[in-house]
Amino acid sequence: MYETLLVMEINEVLKKLLELNNFHLVSAIVSGVNNSAIGRLKFTHARISRRHRQMLQELESVVSMEGAFKNFREALANAAPPCIPFMGAYLTDLIFIADGNPDKIENRINFVKHKFVYNVVARIQTYQTVVYNLEEVDSIQQFLLNLPQMDDKELFASSLQIEPRGAVRADIP
Repeated sequence: MYETLLVMEINEVLKKLLELNNFHLVSAIVSGVNNSAIGRLKFTHARISRRHRQMLQELESVVSMEGAFKNFREALANAAPPCIPFMGAYLTDLIFIADGNPDKIENRINFVKHKFVYNVVARIQTYQTVVYNLEEVDSIQQFLLNLPQMDDKELFASSLQIEPRGAVRADIP
């Protein structure tokens, strides 16, 4: 039951992060929730309310790679500063620019390619001009700093303790 409540709380945190326009942390948490060790917990997921499952799907769609991050780009365009964008979308743009455009055209520097790179970097820099006016809450900072950290192997082992392979619903508390 604890795991189900935790997933519900994660959804609430994601919702607040979206209200703060912190797309970077939304993406990081969604990535963690979609880790294979978490994804395999089918009985735990079955106990999550439909509302929270739907909320998680909506939050996941905001940072989805589908359509070249179409939903993220729309949400970002509608976000009022301050904002922390999801850098993965920009890194993807830079990779496509680097791979899809030659460095030289007819033995001359391809300035169009460099202009594309500049445009991406300039967009990122626009989000560095407005700062958040948030109060520090020491108890929250200490809680976050002291959270246990697990590597993928430890996380998967923990997942197997929660729902062993081959378990049936009756085996899960």
